[in-house]
Amino acid sequence: MGKSILILGASGMVGGQVLRHSIDHPEVDKIFVLTRSELAIKDQKLQQIIHTDYLNYHKIVPILSKVDIVSFCIGVYTGKIDKKGFYEVTVDMPVALAKKLKEVNPNCTFCLLSGAGADSKEKSRFLFARTKGIAENRLQNLLPNFYSFRPGYIYPTKPRKAVNFLYGLFDLLYSKISKFKWRFLKIKFFQQIALNTSITSEQLGRSILDVGLNGYVHRIIEHKEIHSINRKLVLIT
Repeated sequence: MGKSILILGASGMVGGQVLRHSIDHPEVDKIFVLTRSELAIKDQKLQQIIHTDYLNYHKIVPILSKVDIVSFCIGVYTGKIDKKGFYEVTVDMPVALAKKLKEVNPNCTFCLLSGAGADSKEKSRFLFARTKGIAENRLQNLLPNFYSFRPGYIYPTKPRKAVNFLYGLFDLLYSKISKFKWRFLKIKFFQQIALNTSITSEQLGRSILDVGLNGYVHRIIEHKEIHSINRKLVLIT
């Protein structure tokens, strides 16, 4: 019997890739997407649920009680929202969902899109690192099958409008560097930098789904480990 997955953030860069890989994966037979507005994508596996209050999940308890995997890929860029709003999206929303899951389906696998530099000690002066660390700690204490992904820079598989100058610069540099034929280069310096600091949204989405289906040896999955998971999957296919 196949597994079922609930995806939050399926309209986004990474959540969209988790959705795409779930549709294609033979071990996934049911996909639930929680969304504020209906997505254009259609598939017989897919059921879309319009949901507006991401701090309250009592209306979807029948779904939460039976899913095998939850993928929480909702995020917001620092500086695009005030501190209170950033904390709500980063901590309050996934924690509210995890609390409800603890009540109705505590053994469900929960995959959180976090980020490189998340501070488990919760003391960083950087809002991003501190709140990501808080979210990870709270979720670990709520659910036994919790996994957090800490990617570095995520290059969008589909073109995006850059949210700021820095992201636009990174997108441009990655697109140029990725076109090099590394096997013809004697020096692997730039390739190693790219691997150590960046990953594509497709690679990340594929890795998140795999961990959701099969688990992993660590609950906190760092950037290099995400690459390792993805390489294994590419070799298999």
